[in-house]
Amino acid sequence: GGIFGRFDGGHVGYRVLDWLQVNAVGGLASDYSTDDDVNGDRYLYGLSFDVGPFFGALSGSVYGIEQNVDGIVDRRAVGGELRYVERRLSAFGLLDYDIYFDELNVASLLGTWTFAGGASLSAGYDERLIALITTSNALQGQTDDSISDLRDTYSDDEIRDFARDRTARSRSATVGGALPIDESWQLTGDLTWLRMSGTDA
Repeated sequence: GGIFGRFDGGHVGYRVLDWLQVNAVGGLASDYSTDDDVNGDRYLYGLSFDVGPFFGALSGSVYGIEQNVDGIVDRRAVGGELRYVERRLSAFGLLDYDIYFDELNVASLLGTWTFAGGASLSAGYDERLIALITTSNALQGQTDDSISDLRDTYSDDEIRDFARDRTARSRSATVGGALPIDESWQLTGDLTWLRMSGTDA
């Protein structure tokens, strides 16, 4: 539903039709590295719709999510997932776009084809911001501990610029495969190309 980390809160869903479920989520965003207690400064809420499966193999979801920190938008995004799974082919696509920052957060596509003998071939492309762009990213490299403290010195536009400057972009492409040798062993390998931008000082 557009949450790419931990949160303290709840998620509820209701299946309206055989092929449609409506979900709502709300709570408080949690930082992996620094939060020992519930973080009351970053609340989030969102709505998502799960659809499918269609033709026994195709399903997906769309979502909208908003997160706030210290009285300012932290993240406001829309996105979705598309999944296709059948005996030979599986594919997964993910898109997340932040409409507050006007930035593409994630665009990812991965597919795997399984041959009749059990061998498989996979390929994928992934482009994303590291980490997802949020207003909270502006705190990186600052002496202030909160967005509220930053707002005492800088305008909201300046804080958004700091967040953009502190957020890197990565692009990667991967191709790989697996070849069964016998019932206990298989040979696997992959080749990955990765490029990551820097961040402004």
